[in-house]
Amino acid sequence: MLVFVSAVLFIVLSPLIVYLLRKSIAKDDRKALQSRDLSWYSAKHPACVQGGKVACHACSGAHVDVRYLPVDRQPMVGPAWREHVCKNCGETLFYSESRNLLEKT
Repeated sequence: MLVFVSAVLFIVLSPLIVYLLRKSIAKDDRKALQSRDLSWYSAKHPACVQGGKVACHACSGAHVDVRYLPVDRQPMVGPAWREHVCKNCGETLFYSESRNLLEKT
């Protein structure tokens, strides 16, 4: 009888524990993305952000590509995220939040 009760508790509680862990990880992911936004990039590389234009800190490239993070890198909860990447060298410069997946970048 004890084995049956233990098995039932395991089956019932396992999904709850996994859900709570994933939610906690997603919250950490969002915080990490939010901490590397344009204002962070501007503070860290002030010479690369001037007059509303952004340049790459690694190669000084002036062309920045904006793309959505792949699904496996998106936080589980909340808005979609975009990464701003240098077209010349591929360096990720910063991240921005997008409330609407259909939004034009």
